[in-house]
Amino acid sequence: MVEVVAGYEKTGDLLLTSSAGYYLGVALAGQGKPDRAARVWEQIIARGWDSPAAFNQLVRYYEARARSDDVKRLFVRLHRSAEERTGEFFAMAG
Repeated sequence: MVEVVAGYEKTGDLLLTSSAGYYLGVALAGQGKPDRAARVWEQIIARGWDSPAAFNQLVRYYEARARSDDVKRLFVRLHRSAEERTGEFFAMAG
């Protein structure tokens, strides 16, 4: 939560930090709004952050709904990030 607060204080926008957006999605899912949570997590991924936590939540969400095309799309994006060395997954891997 410290990271969420720091990101929000830096940007002033909840959806401009992947951690804040991720936890917003968690809160929505916890309130029984998984579709809205998935949209928030998709926004994180679409912005190029490739958040591991949001990625994991989306894979689980789509697997539970037998949406294999969406799972495949996420892994294609992850592979592209690995090749480009971008996003949170690969930022630390020189």
